[in-house]
Order: sequence, then structure tokens, then C-alpha cells
Amino acid sequence: MSDFKDVLSGLLTRIDTQGQVTLATSEEDHVTARIVSIVVYDGKIAFQTSSNLKKFKQLQENPNCAFSFGEVQIIGTAEIKGLASEDKKFQEIYKQKYPKPFIDFDKMTTSHVIEVTPKIARLWTHELNEPYLMTIDAVTQEISLEPYEQADDHWDFVKP
Repeated sequence: MSDFKDVLSGLLTRIDTQGQVTLATSEEDHVTARIVSIVVYDGKIAFQTSSNLKKFKQLQENPNCAFSFGEVQIIGTAEIKGLASEDKKFQEIYKQKYPKPFIDFDKMTTSHVIEVTPKIARLWTHELNEPYLMTIDAVTQEISLEPYEQADDHWDFVKP
């Protein structure tokens, strides 16, 4: 199997290329999901949101969150950064990737950058023409493959 850093880098590139992903957040017993436009840098997945929105408030209360797109699921921990208008690195990358939305969001005085550090990712893949569930554990830096017919699609091993 490939080197951990190469696999993680490939996954982050795939996420960055995707552009929009579903973000799930929760507060108490209430889970919500919505589409966010993301950028990837420094091994983190970042997006911006208004401090007036539910996802911001949920992430303040519970920084554990999840992304999904296609056959990829990622669990991570969010960190609320400063205002998007003051984060030059985020602005530069976001403006290049999303020029029109950047103009709209750049005017917002409540827009904050949220950076998510991936903990674990699971994705369906094929090796030697056979389907597998690949787990990429960023905490332990381990990669595992389970044959599709034997895969246990559980997440109970993920600790907050």
C-alpha cells in the first residue's frame, strides 16, 4: 500500500478538486447538514461562514463535524479562526477558486474562517478490480483496506 503521507495528500487534493462538500454539524441531539464551498491548505479543510448561522453556533458548542461527497466520508475537528476579511491566506486561495462568491462574502462583517483538521476518512475504492473500504486514520497515521463483503461501516472507533 502507498505511503500514508501520499495517500492523505491525494485525498486532500481530491477534496480540494471537489470544491463543494456536505458538512454535518450537531448541537445536543440536533444534527444538520448543508453544502459548503471549501479550500484545502496546510493539511486542513477550510470554509467561511457567518457567525449568525446555525453551523457556526453548532461548531462553537461542538467542534466535531463531518464532510461527505461521493464515496468519501471525513470526520474532523473544527477550529473557528478570525474574520475571513482579515485572513489573507484564506482570502487569496478562496478568491482564486471562487471569484464571484468571494466578492459577495468579502463584504460580510460576520464571516469567519473555519478550519477543519481531518481525523479519519473512509472511502470506497478498488484494488485489483475488487471493491474495498479504505480507512485513513490521520491520528495514528495508519491506512487499512477491508474487502467490501467483509467491511464493517462503523464509526464507533472514532473518539471526539
